[in-house]
Amino acid sequence: QINGHSMLAQPVAANPDPLRVAPGATAQLKVELSPVPVQDGVLNVSSSNANRAAVPATVGFSKDQTHVLIPVTAGSLGDASISVSANGASTSATITVTDAPPVVTLIKPANAELEPHTVSLFDLSITPVQPHPVTVQLASSDPLVAMVPSWTSVPAGEYGVTFGVSARATGNAEISAGLNESSATAAVSVRSLPPAIVAL
Repeated sequence: QINGHSMLAQPVAANPDPLRVAPGATAQLKVELSPVPVQDGVLNVSSSNANRAAVPATVGFSKDQTHVLIPVTAGSLGDASISVSANGASTSATITVTDAPPVVTLIKPANAELEPHTVSLFDLSITPVQPHPVTVQLASSDPLVAMVPSWTSVPAGEYGVTFGVSARATGNAEISAGLNESSATAAVSVRSLPPAIVAL
């Protein structure tokens, strides 16, 4: 231990920041710890407005745990700041409680090269987090090249979900996701890898 605290795990970042949540939903704020904890510990958590964004007073973490999820329950509309502290350090994130309809924010990776006859996982994000599951429509500009399910569901309390893209034949396709007049896209290129050269 150096200078009292430097070898103890401390909260160094909280994401997403800002975190947009619909009233009544409970979302997870992800807090990063550094250095890696060498022993169990506790994070102290507070909200600038508990009626707007309620959090537990403390959340424990275990040895070797590098991230901690803080549940945040949204109440009245507006902004609140969530502060997380431990071992002489603190970090914070803004929570925005909004009744705006959910929209798609991104698909990642935004560009991908796939091999034929493989399935790759893509991440889809929405905002704000909802208190109920959200159905997002999916489409491919060329299903003969890359096929996706017609829809996917983002679980209640989550700001993202993973879905599979099936690469079928060489070519290019655009994968799109749509929700409440919002959309996000990803470009997919399906290419066969050149045969490996085996030294004689």
